Amino acid sequence: MDRLRRLIVPLLLAVLPHPAVGQELPRWELGIGLAGLDTPDYRGADARQRWLLPLPLVIYRGERLRIDREGLRGIFHDDGRWRLSLSLNGSVPAASDDNSPRAGMPDLDPTLELGPSLDFTLRQTPDWRLRLRLPLRGVLATDLRRVRGIGSVFWPNLALDTPQRYGRWEYGASIGPLFGSNAWHDYFYRVTTDQATADRPAYDAAGGYSGTVLMLSLTRRSPRWWFGAFLRYDALAGATFVDSPLLQRRSSLQAGFGLSWMFARSKATVAREVWR
Repeated sequence: MDRLRRLIVPLLLAVLPHPAVGQELPRWELGIGLAGLDTPDYRGADARQRWLLPLPLVIYRGERLRIDREGLRGIFHDDGRWRLSLSLNGSVPAASDDNSPRAGMPDLDPTLELGPSLDFTLRQTPDWRLRLRLPLRGVLATDLRRVRGIGSVFWPNLALDTPQRYGRWEYGASIGPLFGSNAWHDYFYRVTTDQATADRPAYDAAGGYSGTVLMLSLTRRSPRWWFGAFLRYDALAGATFVDSPLLQRRSSLQAGFGLSWMFARSKATVAREVWR
């Protein structure tokens, strides 16, 4: 359980939006609270997992490294219209014994997706911002004893979000097609000949279209408390792996939340990021 907590909490920090308030903000803030996650074993699986875990919350507002409402980011370039940054995502582990279509197959290790994202601001007003985001990530799977590469993903998406304002709800939405390499699809949907049964024929997944992803998020912040939540919907009809015997649903839903008490902050401050 401790190992799974160490793997899942960083994933929650990556997908849950983080806040920023005021004109001058602390360079860093620390919080502690609870996080909940309801997720399928993998996209298109019937088996689900529910987690309620401690949530250590770190907010850092550096010039090149930031942990904020958009997750963990390394900022390489930002001129107000174009931004080149580091993009992060992942998935939780899943035991095959708890998932009947995968019975007798190896367990799924948690994955980490890491790579650059090129973002372009299409339209911006004082109340909302529309961006085109182009994240390309390599994918690693690990059981904390070994790490192996399992391909790559590309998720071009349109993202609409509201500005960060103290005492108000902040909203975000993004939608776009997801594309995955052959190796990434194989990790979740392949059935080798020695794993095949009468009810589970051998199957080799191809790379390409991996469904369409819709992400919704909201946050709210008081001086000492922070709340954030997200909802992810994957429409899998037409995906290249749609004929896999391991795919049980043509859609997938994932949700999570976090509630944190902010107990420490730096005396040093930075200017609040404003929309140009």
